[in-house]
Amino acid sequence: MEKYQPKDTKRAGKLSIKGFSHQILVELASEGIADSVEFRRLARKFIREIKNANCDILLWNDVILGEKKTAKILQKICGSQLKCVFMTEICTNKVFVKNFEEKFPGKNFLALEIREKLIQMLEKKFSEQENIQVLNGDAGKNWTNIIKPCQEQGAIIENVFINFPDPWFKVKHHKRRFVSEGFLQSASEIFDEKTTFYFQTDQKELFDDTLEIVQNSVFNKITFFENSQWGITTDWEEAKMRENAPIFRMKFSK
Repeated sequence: MEKYQPKDTKRAGKLSIKGFSHQILVELASEGIADSVEFRRLARKFIREIKNANCDILLWNDVILGEKKTAKILQKICGSQLKCVFMTEICTNKVFVKNFEEKFPGKNFLALEIREKLIQMLEKKFSEQENIQVLNGDAGKNWTNIIKPCQEQGAIIENVFINFPDPWFKVKHHKRRFVSEGFLQSASEIFDEKTTFYFQTDQKELFDDTLEIVQNSVFNKITFFENSQWGITTDWEEAKMRENAPIFRMKFSK
């Protein structure tokens, strides 16, 4: 393998990796407004910081930013100085669901995803497995429509995994968080004590806010845990573990 050489030889030196937070860009892209003036303005500000750090390759590690239209916008802003690499072939749910299916053969699994690129990956991965169903849509908004028909056919929902949901940092966006008072109220109407929720995040603020909401709901039987259940992790979880970043976990039920 040839040794990597940056185009600008003045910046040649020891290869290094630098991390930059781009959560706000992910949030805007998730809302479908990557072609907005605000997104472009924030992207230029972020990319300017990358260029000033003398980086040659920019790795966008969230699949939503690898959507064709969004990727084209970001690459245009980066220009010729930065090479963009988009993580369009990584799907956290794919490995997570597959590992659980292998660990518990005979069980049925629902994989819920709203991003089109990930949906296509999941459907391709599990196309020949009848016990794994991939559903396209917003689980938060379609929760009862998804679960009730299953229960009417005799299904018992044992475990619900909420792994690293969007933290929606801005106060005005807190209502968009997956676990909310409204979500738990609707969940209380269709789940009994046989169902356990597993919640994981690397955002302390989100965890504390969610914990308070759960404590004030009927799902107030709460247990904190340190390691992944059954040793099965998501891609994002493994990345955070390699960084030695804290991960906050709890499970709750009625």
